[in-house]
Amino acid sequence: MSNQINFSHFPTAIEIHIQNGDHRWLKRSRDISRYFMARVQCRGYSQPLLDFLNNNDVWATLFKQNIHRFNALLFKYADKRFSPKQRLEAICQNFDEMQLQIGQQNCQKLVSSGTIKLVQLTDEFSLNLDIYNIDPFEGFFSLSLVDSENHHLYNASFTFLNENKLLITCIQGPKGADAQNIVKNLTKKLHGMRPMYLLVEAFRLLAQGMNQELVGIPLEYQVKKRWYGAQKVYFDYNAFWKENEATLANGYWHLSSQIERRDLNEVATKKRSMYRKRYIMFDLMEAEIMKEIKV
Repeated sequence: MSNQINFSHFPTAIEIHIQNGDHRWLKRSRDISRYFMARVQCRGYSQPLLDFLNNNDVWATLFKQNIHRFNALLFKYADKRFSPKQRLEAICQNFDEMQLQIGQQNCQKLVSSGTIKLVQLTDEFSLNLDIYNIDPFEGFFSLSLVDSENHHLYNASFTFLNENKLLITCIQGPKGADAQNIVKNLTKKLHGMRPMYLLVEAFRLLAQGMNQELVGIPLEYQVKKRWYGAQKVYFDYNAFWKENEATLANGYWHLSSQIERRDLNEVATKKRSMYRKRYIMFDLMEAEIMKEIKV
């Protein structure tokens, strides 16, 4: 419970789009018009969010770091089907659940530093719990693959929902001319495990440790679609969830919280060493992923 007022008012269009927004005049004008319309549509839910933040200093600090995070209430959050009321409930539920799961001290550490290392996967790469800074529409937290120079190479955003659900909302990898080489090197260092799939395995263990049901967002309900690769096509999340043995029910892709392992006797001899190292890495993840943050 806070003893001070963190926010006396909901950010104005001037604060969002003039003091902290795009400097192009036409875009700024469009953004301000959209902002006013969204404020009208969400007029009954702005004050409850302010009340929540004024009673939770650690999350108020997160919004002070970037006031554009308020846009998650006004426009989109996690699932494009959500109404303003559902967005408010989901945002508050997300923060309440994170604090319940990892405790006040770890939440403060996460907000102040932006990251908490969960597991050192190899000499070069770690799995971290992060504040998600790419787009608040997709969530406020992520699991990330981070290299030794603190470059966050892969980010998978997520949010907690009611009924003990952990929803994966987006997985993003490297971009640019060197992206393919980065992915290739990561896959090699992770014992043949493609990075996106390793993050799903990490989520299985996180959901298991937090006693959450793991679900993935269907492609059609993602709040923000992005081009994938040079071919300029959308990444097919529905196919991706299927490849991870997910089943579609009640609007989400449901994933098991257990990591499946092949019997090494069934693996080709020349690949057996790679699989053995991969499973040792899984054992390390299972032992360490919750140790750093569990209350």
